[in-house]
Amino acid sequence: MQNVVYEAGDVDEEARALKAVNPVYPERAKKLGVAGYVKVYMVIDVYGNVTGASVLSVDPQGYGFESEALKAIRAWKFEPAKLGNYPVAQKATKEFKFVP
Repeated sequence: MQNVVYEAGDVDEEARALKAVNPVYPERAKKLGVAGYVKVYMVIDVYGNVTGASVLSVDPQGYGFESEALKAIRAWKFEPAKLGNYPVAQKATKEFKFVP
């Protein structure tokens, strides 16, 4: 049971953000006035830490939006998901929008 990672719909209580960190707007994109969007997949472990974060999609590519989004999400802290009264790992996604 320790290595199981649950979908959000399979837990009694979903993980809840306790500390959210906003990504830094990439300097080149800011100078050029380029807006961006990143969708990140992550696993929130039984301690509320983000593990296994990866980019699902980014638009546009080549401006550094994805690396800034990953840096930010790895700094987040969560109250872990619960199944019964026990903390469990949960899969989740987070979307970041970069607007100049």
